[in-house]
Amino acid sequence: MKKYIIVVLSLLLYAPSPLAAQEISKKTLIVYYSQSGKNELIAEHLGSKIENSAVKKITLKEEISFGSLIFKHLVRSDLEIEEIDVKEYDTIIISTPIWLQILALPTKVFIESADFKGKEVYAFITCGGYYGFAESLEEWIAEQGAEVKGLFVIQVGGKTDEDIKKEISMHMKDTALLK
Repeated sequence: MKKYIIVVLSLLLYAPSPLAAQEISKKTLIVYYSQSGKNELIAEHLGSKIENSAVKKITLKEEISFGSLIFKHLVRSDLEIEEIDVKEYDTIIISTPIWLQILALPTKVFIESADFKGKEVYAFITCGGYYGFAESLEEWIAEQGAEVKGLFVIQVGGKTDEDIKKEISMHMKDTALLK
């Protein structure tokens, strides 16, 4: 009888808690849009550092030239992107450029179309110099139903890929993204 009590007690003491199981099952989706490759670099770097994560690119439904995309961006024209389902993820990380001090149109369309209710969201914003719109982005994402946990601006102009990765790693240390 004593053996059974000891076995049961040891199982209870060393069994993972429900909270630990919940943390293990937490899934992260890293979504990015990139023309220059810098946001792809950031997304892939984040994906390599965060357990239980997936990386997906925001893609346009139809191929258009970068010039046409910028024109649509400037005149706030409609744009269709492939749907990215965020339902199965707890945390969403968005990596996107700012073009002419405005959030890149494909990313804007993604944010407007995704259901962020109950999701934790982090945003990594890249720019060549001045980042204008980035500061109001946190409030706008929150209006879409997300709990914004972090917004980071990375000025990529003149930086090497290794410099950018170091900066991303530094920002990640300030968050709960790394275990």
